[in-house]
Amino acid sequence: MMRLGTVLLTATITVLLLWLLAGCTGGDDARGSQQHEAGVDGSSDQEQVQRAVSGEPTPSTDDCKPVEDPVGEIAYDVNFDIWTMNTDGSNPTRLTHDGSKRFEYSPAFSPDGEKIAFVKEVEDNVLKVVVMDANGCNQVELPLPEGKAAYEPSWSPDGRRITFWDTGACGIFITNSDGSGTPRPLPTPGISGCVARPKWSPDGTQIAFEGDSQDSWADIYLVDITPEGATSRPQRLLTDDNFQEVAQPSWSPDGTEIAFSGIRSGYRAIFKIDVNSLEETRLTKGSDTETSPTWSPDGEKIAYVRDTSDTSSIYMVGSDGSAPTVVRVFPARDFPFGVGPPDWRPP
Repeated sequence: MMRLGTVLLTATITVLLLWLLAGCTGGDDARGSQQHEAGVDGSSDQEQVQRAVSGEPTPSTDDCKPVEDPVGEIAYDVNFDIWTMNTDGSNPTRLTHDGSKRFEYSPAFSPDGEKIAFVKEVEDNVLKVVVMDANGCNQVELPLPEGKAAYEPSWSPDGRRITFWDTGACGIFITNSDGSGTPRPLPTPGISGCVARPKWSPDGTQIAFEGDSQDSWADIYLVDITPEGATSRPQRLLTDDNFQEVAQPSWSPDGTEIAFSGIRSGYRAIFKIDVNSLEETRLTKGSDTETSPTWSPDGEKIAYVRDTSDTSSIYMVGSDGSAPTVVRVFPARDFPFGVGPPDWRPP
């Protein structure tokens, strides 16, 4: 009888613990929903930030996100894992679960939205581009030239090729997205300094990238590229020397504009430039550090990262500079490395 009583008592305690745990989990979800609703109600920027502050959700114990779950519309990295969320900040979902705690960052959706390329530390100090299904499954490592370190991949519009840049020697490479072949350098004749952060134009005929200009500050260049990989002499896009630095080019979906992060008058903000007229427009007006712009598929909005001394946040602004809105906030106490560059999923 003692053994049976012990078993029943243990079972009762277990059921109670599970019930309490389920109740706590449901409370967190409810609070998260309230934060989201308050964050888009037209309140002040400070109120939005306070309401959108997010703790890290509990990841699934599965190796990848279940296929039947909808994939979020924005991919990003935080605490060196890849996540997705909806554009209103809801349903943050962790896609990678590397138990070795190696770095995983800089996600980029494929043109059809079915895959994500990102950078992974596959061994100590060895950074490779990895392609996985958009649900987090079936990771494939792409080849890497000896002694190089990959960073910030960008897909060609047909999904067949990926560009990345080497953080060591500051060179740009092109590789096949299926892992076949050998990565080859992108020729950038006339630029002897660092070249980085390549972004393919929507029609596949040009690549925008960040490079050192003659006066040793970063500028944005355009280079024509053929299907075979031949390139023209790069052309400097920006002619405004009032910038101390410009970086992180991002093409609009129609290929007529490029958003970028620039430092002017001591502040780093989000700008855009018309590729044809070269007219520049400042999109964000704050004094915080604003980086990593990425366009929505319809060209109406731009997501970006805003960093302060105690938070790192993903924001959204109209492509005309209207209605900056906080999407999700990552407090430095919980996310000491901040949030990585967002990328919008194609329709």
